[in-house]
Amino acid sequence: MKGKREITSQIFVYWIIPYKFASDSNNLVVFTVLLLIYFYSIIMKKLLYTFLGLVGMLSTAKADYQFTFSSLTDNTACITKISGSGNGKLVIPETTTISGKSYTITKIEGTALNDNEYKGDITEISLPNTINALGGSTFAYCTGLTKINIPTSLEALAGNLFKSCTSLKRIDLPATLARINSAAFYGCYNLEMVAVYNPSVIELKDSDIFYDCSKMKVYVLPSAYTAYTNDTKWSAYNISSMYVVNGLNSVTNGTVTADKETYLPGETATFTITPNANYEIKSVTINGINYKNSVSNGEVSYSNITSDITISVTFEEDSKFFFTVIDENNVSVKAKSTSISGSITIPSKATISGKEYNVTEIASDGFRNCSHVTAVVIPSSVTKINGSAFRNCINLASISIPSSVTAIGGNGFDGCASLTTIVLPDNLVALAGYLFNGCTELENVTLPANLDRINEYAFSGCSSLKSIVLPVKFTKINNNVFDGCTSLVNVTCKATTTPAIVETSFTETQYKNATLHVPASALSAYTSHAIWGKFMKSDTATPIKNITADEQQSGKRYNLQGQEVGEGYRGIVIKNSRKYIQR
Repeated sequence: MKGKREITSQIFVYWIIPYKFASDSNNLVVFTVLLLIYFYSIIMKKLLYTFLGLVGMLSTAKADYQFTFSSLTDNTACITKISGSGNGKLVIPETTTISGKSYTITKIEGTALNDNEYKGDITEISLPNTINALGGSTFAYCTGLTKINIPTSLEALAGNLFKSCTSLKRIDLPATLARINSAAFYGCYNLEMVAVYNPSVIELKDSDIFYDCSKMKVYVLPSAYTAYTNDTKWSAYNISSMYVVNGLNSVTNGTVTADKETYLPGETATFTITPNANYEIKSVTINGINYKNSVSNGEVSYSNITSDITISVTFEEDSKFFFTVIDENNVSVKAKSTSISGSITIPSKATISGKEYNVTEIASDGFRNCSHVTAVVIPSSVTKINGSAFRNCINLASISIPSSVTAIGGNGFDGCASLTTIVLPDNLVALAGYLFNGCTELENVTLPANLDRINEYAFSGCSSLKSIVLPVKFTKINNNVFDGCTSLVNVTCKATTTPAIVETSFTETQYKNATLHVPASALSAYTSHAIWGKFMKSDTATPIKNITADEQQSGKRYNLQGQEVGEGYRGIVIKNSRKYIQR
């Protein structure tokens, strides 16, 4: 009634009187102003109440969990009090510091939560494996608790430990737990599942441990089922065996493994399926249902388990590859179809008619025109890559060639337009003709340390190639090797004896614009050579401008004719690729 009287009086003062005044004097402007003042006062009052409400909410906000510790031994401590609230999740720490010294937390006193006003708001508890003792009634009456882990360091559950935790539906008892004391789960009337992982019977100290847990079902290991059902106290409850997987050991030409040995209702099993070399998955059925299309990266999952699982997997010879016998121990490999795609790994072994062979060669044209292949891994069993093996694999961006390879045939990577980097094995002594012809994106090439020669058109059309390093043992370069290498600006030849070369090994543009780097000891031989000397610019005062000495041979001096000179020489000299006047 008081509120109504206040509103009535406000209307009379702020509305009726001004209205009468305005109508008597015809002063509508005054009436309008007074009416606005009235509504403004109401709005400001509501804002004030809202602000005060927010302040009140902040003043009652819950604080994070706070722990009070007490030392037990020189190295261990217990928690004696837990206050505050951490949004429902209580995480017990493993260690604490008392007076500057570190202690391992091994116990929680049974009275630690007694004075916590938010005890009923705890929904989840995480216990570290350092805990080996929980006092009686520690978590009793945590009515909001739905999840807690029992650490493997705990051998017994104290009396009344979870008494009246009415939201708790599941508890997992680890294999290390040996005893449960009186009334531990007394009044947990929503407890539905108890998972027991101890293969020996856990001792129940009293008959009231699961009092009023009428919904409870106990799941035990299959090997322990008989022992639990024969136990006087456990047999009073509804006991079932955990679910197992059948069929894991019945496969051939591959393996199937499960992520767990046993499962509980509602859980998900994950299987890893691994074919042997030269085999692939043919069929996968789980409890009679086809799951082959669900296999991803060799794994398949079976969810919401309600019974034992039977898995059946069969393998067949890998349809990606075709093998040809070379001799009694070895085979070559090629793609069965040019539709093969993605990243492929060539197997090191192949089984033909029950006999196992080593995969030692990639056949001629083996993967030619496989335009959908993006990456290739070659096993260390392979010693030879035959001609045109990867020709026109236009999307091949990555290939791993093992050190075991000693020969690669002509046109081996011809037309691999997406290949950017190649590392060639040191056992390779020659690069075949047209080997990387048309590899337009090839930028980085690591040549073998033992490379002796490069044959015709090996890098023809490699328009992105900027530099090449010819190793110390290099002796011969054939015609048109770098034809169309429009970006080539640096050529390094580490051989101290000038390798055999023909005029068309490099283009006229390369002779004119590229820089040749050679060992300082061989500088004179290169500059005076009829073809290597073409890297000189004849229209400059420095005829060796485009031939530089290897900077690792520092200390030697050369005149403008490329002849080595001593410290007593007077005039323009070149040292470490730089010119200066020596007086």
